[in-house]
Amino acid sequence: MNINKNLIIIIPTYNEVGTIKKVVWDWLKIAQKYSGKLLLINDGSTDGTFKILKNLKNKNLILLNQKNSGHCKSIINGYKYAVNKNYKYIFQVDSDDQFSPKDFTKFWRQKDYDFILGYRKKRYDNISRLIITRILILFIIVKFQIFINDANVPYRLINGEKLKMYFDKFKNQKFIPNILLSIFFFKNFKSKTIIITHKKRKFGNSWIVSYKLFKFCINSIIQILKFDVNKL
Repeated sequence: MNINKNLIIIIPTYNEVGTIKKVVWDWLKIAQKYSGKLLLINDGSTDGTFKILKNLKNKNLILLNQKNSGHCKSIINGYKYAVNKNYKYIFQVDSDDQFSPKDFTKFWRQKDYDFILGYRKKRYDNISRLIITRILILFIIVKFQIFINDANVPYRLINGEKLKMYFDKFKNQKFIPNILLSIFFFKNFKSKTIIITHKKRKFGNSWIVSYKLFKFCINSIIQILKFDVNKL
């Protein structure tokens, strides 16, 4: 196995000029320590984020630039890149510097699991986000008879071969990939949750605010209700 195909860390980013340089160097250290690559997906940033990323030079850094398409699309594109390149382990985290790279070691030690999901037991988010999480927990229990603490958390380690199975099965799935991905793995494969550190956001704005937050919540619930359980 090509050692550089061992691990890829995926970070979607949009307008994170205040944190992106720190986040990149923090996670590059992790990628290099575990013989992996860091994949950054710039989702059409307009604040200078892309300029910063272009000036960062490192052999372990991969940069993809796309027209602004939203957080979900960025994640899907990152996953598909990793699957197509046959990476053995795929890790996803956000670019807002609210998560600690130090927690990654706990995940890596248990990489015999097919899917490891972070759990923000102490969470620094607004009340709307916390309400959405509670609603999603309830709907997932009712619809799929499984309990997942934090199905949409952007801190997860995934077995690459099993992730390919997800995309083979749900070729036309374009919405809420993290939530359905969590459900898919917890229903079908060896999965677990690990408590992680969550930090207060220092710069920028969350990708879901006001109207987008409401729209995301409603669309997520509708899609979960419509989803064919037999597909799992």
